[in-house]
Amino acid sequence: MGCSVDALRRKLTDPASPLAPWWRHVLALAKHDPVWYSPYTVLAAVVTEEPEYLELARQFFLRYVEYRAEGEISNEAQYHTHTVTAPLGRRAIWYDWLADLNLFSAAEDAAIRETLLDSANIFALQHLQSRIRSFDNQIMANAFAAAAVGYVLGFKRGNSALGRRLYASGLSWLHELLGALPVGGYSPEGSAYHEQVVLPLTMLSGLLIEETTGTPVFTRGVAPANRPVQLLLETSRRMIGPGGLLPAWDAYGFQAATIKSGLVYLARLTGDLAPLAIIRDQDMWYRTALPAWEIDDRLWTLVWWPEEMAADATAVYPSWLIPDVAGALHGAECKVRLFQYWDECGGVPTSGRSQVDPNNLTLEAFGSPLLLDGHGTVSTAIIPLPVEPITAYVGTRTLETVQEYLYAAWGAEIPLERAVEMAMDGSVGLANALVFDDEPWYVPLAPRRGHGEALHDAGPLQVVRGNATEYYTDRYDVSRVTRTSALVRGRYVVVTDRVNAESPHSLTWQAYLRPEAALEEGHAVITTPEQVHGDVIPLQDGTLTLTEVDGYPRFPGETRSLLMRHTVAAGNDVRLDVALAPQSLLDEIADLTDSWERRIGAHNDVVSLRDAYLSDPGDEQDQPRYYRRTVSLEVVEGRCMLEVAKASHTLTVRVNGQALPATTRQFPGGGGWSGAVSFLPWFFDVTSALHVGENTIELIAPYFHGETVCGPVRLHAVRAPQPTRAERTGLDTLRITFAGETDELVLEREGGLAPWAGGKTDARYAVLTADGQVSAAEMTRLSLPNGLRIHSQAPCDLVWTSDALVLAVLTESATVHVAWNDGWLFVERSGCVYVQYSGTSTYQLRLRLQEARPVVVNGTPIGIHGGPEAPEVALDLEPVSASAPPPASPDEVYTLAEQCGEAAAPLIVAALESEDWRVQMAAADVAGRLRLVAAVPALLSRFAEAETELPYPELGKWWRISKMRRNPDFKAGPDPSLPMPLAVKRWRVKRAVVTALGKIGDTRAVAPLEQALARCTDFFPVTSQLGVALGRLGSPTSIPVLERHLHHKEVNTRMHARLALQLLTGEIDRATFEAQVNPG
Repeated sequence: MGCSVDALRRKLTDPASPLAPWWRHVLALAKHDPVWYSPYTVLAAVVTEEPEYLELARQFFLRYVEYRAEGEISNEAQYHTHTVTAPLGRRAIWYDWLADLNLFSAAEDAAIRETLLDSANIFALQHLQSRIRSFDNQIMANAFAAAAVGYVLGFKRGNSALGRRLYASGLSWLHELLGALPVGGYSPEGSAYHEQVVLPLTMLSGLLIEETTGTPVFTRGVAPANRPVQLLLETSRRMIGPGGLLPAWDAYGFQAATIKSGLVYLARLTGDLAPLAIIRDQDMWYRTALPAWEIDDRLWTLVWWPEEMAADATAVYPSWLIPDVAGALHGAECKVRLFQYWDECGGVPTSGRSQVDPNNLTLEAFGSPLLLDGHGTVSTAIIPLPVEPITAYVGTRTLETVQEYLYAAWGAEIPLERAVEMAMDGSVGLANALVFDDEPWYVPLAPRRGHGEALHDAGPLQVVRGNATEYYTDRYDVSRVTRTSALVRGRYVVVTDRVNAESPHSLTWQAYLRPEAALEEGHAVITTPEQVHGDVIPLQDGTLTLTEVDGYPRFPGETRSLLMRHTVAAGNDVRLDVALAPQSLLDEIADLTDSWERRIGAHNDVVSLRDAYLSDPGDEQDQPRYYRRTVSLEVVEGRCMLEVAKASHTLTVRVNGQALPATTRQFPGGGGWSGAVSFLPWFFDVTSALHVGENTIELIAPYFHGETVCGPVRLHAVRAPQPTRAERTGLDTLRITFAGETDELVLEREGGLAPWAGGKTDARYAVLTADGQVSAAEMTRLSLPNGLRIHSQAPCDLVWTSDALVLAVLTESATVHVAWNDGWLFVERSGCVYVQYSGTSTYQLRLRLQEARPVVVNGTPIGIHGGPEAPEVALDLEPVSASAPPPASPDEVYTLAEQCGEAAAPLIVAALESEDWRVQMAAADVAGRLRLVAAVPALLSRFAEAETELPYPELGKWWRISKMRRNPDFKAGPDPSLPMPLAVKRWRVKRAVVTALGKIGDTRAVAPLEQALARCTDFFPVTSQLGVALGRLGSPTSIPVLERHLHHKEVNTRMHARLALQLLTGEIDRATFEAQVNPG
C-alpha cells in the first residue's frame, strides 16, 4: 500500500486535509457507481470499515467469481490476455487489504482464492512461458499478475505451492523486465501507451519487488541495466506539456494527460512537489483514467499522496532532452510545445506501432494541436506502395513471412499487395519529417533510431537538435540528416534541416496539419477549431502543396488532416528552414466559471463549474445536469465564442434559448468511452445568439460516471490574426516579424565568426529580440553596434540585457567577458567562481551551477552556492572602481583583479613593468583571465625580453633537505655563481605571458609565438602552451608550424600541437578543444 492504514485514514478523513474533497468524491462514486468504480469500494471499506462499503467490496469479489467462466472464453482473455491479467494482479493486492476484515464466508474465501490462482495459472503463467525476452508491457502485465497472486496466496495469506510457482516465475520475469528498462525510461510505444499502460504496470511491479524482496528498484534499478524505475516516472512527467496534453506520438495521437498516480509517486519518491502542482493546475482529478485496464488511478493517487500537499508548489514545464528518444521545448505562457522525436522504429516489417520518426515533429499552442501525428489509415494515393521497388528493397522472403503470419494467426490468405502494405506500415510518409526522392513508403530494413545532439535553454531562445542519419542509410547515401528546432520567446518556432549526401537527392519537407488549413502567398495557414491561427512558412524556393488526407489521424477528432509538402530542388548539400508561428485569436470578454444554477431532477443549488463535479450527489445518474447563468454585455461586436474546457460530445449549449452546435469535432474521450470527457476544449460560436444586455446561458450534460462539465468556462471575442513575416538575411541568418515585433536570428552557424544584426558572432544559435535582449548558445564571440562585446574562452550559453546577465551554460575552467556601454563583467569558473563587475549601477548575474562552488565577487568570498538541489544562483552586483598604487606583490595583483576587474587594467599593465618577476607573472595571469587588450604591448615586451634569456642557466647543485635519490657524487647547497633572479624565474613569466596572449586573442601575438614554436628551444611548459595559444589565436598561418610538432618527443608539446591543429583545420570544435587542453 505504501503507507499504514492509520496514516491513510488521517490524511483522507481529516476535514481540513486538502485531500478531503477528493476523498468525499471517491466515497460518492463507490456508493453510487460501485460496479464501474469497483476498486474504490475496496479503499472505502478499508478506510471507513462502514457496513455499506464493506458489503460493496464483498460484492466486487463475488461478481469476479460469478463471471469467471464467462471471462475465460472472452476475446480479452484469449487474444488480449494482458488486459485481463493486469487487473488480476491488483485484485490479489486488494484481496490482501481486505483479508483481515472478515468479509467473506469460508466458502466465498475459498472460491476467491481458487479463482485468483487458476486465472493466474492458465493465463498469466502460460503466456510468460511462451514469450521472448524483451521489455514488453504485455509480458509485464502477466508477470505482475503471477507474482502478485503468487505472493499473496503462496506466502503472505496462504501456503499454495501453485502460488509459490506463480510468484517465482513472475518475480523472475519482473527482474528480467526491469533489468532491461529502456534507455531514458521510455517504452517505445508512444506517449499514450507509455502513460496509461507501461507507467502503472512498472510502478506496481517495482513496488511489489521492493515490498517482497527489499530491492530498491526505484532508486537503484535491476541488473544488468541498473536503470532506476524513477527514470520512467520522470519521463512520464516530461511528456505532459503546459497545455495538459501528451505528445501525439505514433499510435494514439494527441490525448489529455490523465494518469495522476505516477506524478504522485514521483513526488513521494523525490520530495519534489512540483508534479503535484501539475495535477492541480491541469484539473487532472476530473478525468476518469484507465491505467492498465482498470479504473484505479484515483485510488493509488490518494494512497501514495505525500502527507504534505504543499498547495503553494509550482508546476514547471522545463525543456528536456532524452538523447536516445526525444526532446521538447516549452513556452508556458502560450502553452506552446514543440516535440521532436527520434525513438527507435521497428524496421521492416514491424514498424506499425514503433513508427519511423526521423526527427518527427508535433506542435501545439494554447492547448490546440497544429502539427499532427497518430493512428489512422492513409490511402495509397497519399503514400503510394509500388510493389516492384519495395519488393526489390525488402526482399521477397520478408513479404512471405507477413503472409505466413496472417494465415497462422487468423487463417487469412492475403495477396502480395496487402503484404507490402503491412510490411511498410509506419513509414516515413506518416511522419512530419523529410522524405527522400518522393518515396514516402520508406521504412528502414531493421530497427533504427536517431540521437539527440543538443539542448539549449537560454531565456528567449530554446533549441533542440537531433541527428536522424541512421534512419535513412539503408537506402540513401547520406552522411548527415539533422534537424534543429528553435523556440523563440516561447511563442514561435523555426525548424532547420541539414542534409549531406554523396549524390543529389530530391527532398520534401512534410507535415500533417489540422484540416482547417489553406495556402496563402507561398505558405500554409492553419485556423484550428480552438481559434488558434498558425503560419507555416518555408524559407527556400520550392513546390508547395496541400493534400486532403481522410482517415488520418483519428485524434483529436476530425479523423482527417491536410498534408503539407514542400519539395526543393535536388542537391547533396541542402538546408531547409521553416517558420511555425501560432497565435491565439481569442480575447477574453468574461470568465463565466462561477455562479451557475445547477438542477439535477428536483435538486437545485449554485455551484462553480471549476469543481461542481465534486459535489454532484451522483444518485440520479439517468438525469442530465442542467447549468444556468446570466452574463450582462454592454456591447456585442464581431464574432464571439463560448469555451467549455471539459465536456463530452453530448454537451448541449443554449444561449438565450437558442441551441448552438459546437465548432469543434472530437473523438470520444478516455478509454474510448462514448460519453467520456473529450481531450480538447469545446467551442461554440455564440455570435448570433448574444445581444446587448442580459444573456442567459444554459449547459445540459448527461451524467457519465461522475463526469458532466468542468471549467473554466469563458466568453471570448475573436480577432483577426496579426501578420507574420519570415525572411532569410544570409546563409544562416533570419529575420522574423511576429506579433508586431522583429527578431534577428542565427541558426546552425558552423563557419565561425560572421556578420549578424550589424555586428558579428560565432554563435551556433542566437537571437536579438525586438526589445534588445540578446540570447546565444554555443558562442565564444559576439559584438553588436550597440557596444555589446562578449568573449568566452569556451562555448557558452547566455542571455544579456542592459540590467542582467544569465549564464545558462559555463563549462569548468572557462572565462566569460562581457562589455557594454555602461559596464563590464568578468566571470571565471575554475574550482571557484570568480566574478568582477564594474559599471554605473547595480547589475544582476544569474548562474546555473550544477556542482556547488565557492563564489568570490569583487574580491569578497560570499560562500558556497549552486549544487543539484539549488543550481540557480542570483547575484546583485554593485559597481567598484580601482584607485590605488600599482600592486607590489602577487597577492596585491590578485586582490586588485578580484575587487576591480577590468577597471584595474591600468594598474595591471603597470604591474607588468614591475621589477619583481613574481609580480609580472601574476599580472600576466590576470591580464589573460580578464582579456585586457591594453596589456598586449607590455606582454609582448615581456615575451621578447624572455626570448633573450635563453638558454637558461645550467643547474649543478641539489637541495640538502630533499629526499629524492641522487647519484653518489652529487653536490648540495647554494650556488652563488648562478645569475639571479633568472636562475629561479627561468621560463615562468614567459609561460604566463604565452597563456595570456592566447586568451586575449590579439593577432599581434601570432608572429612572435609562431617563431618561438618553430624554434621549439624552450622548456616544455612554454612549448606546450605555445600550441594552445596559437590554437586560440586561430590564424591559419600557424598550421605549418603546428604540423612540425605532431610527433614531438615531449608529450605535452605533441598533444597540444595536435589539438590546436585539429581546431584550426575544423576537425574539432572550440568546445572540444578547450575541454582537452590545459586551461591555463
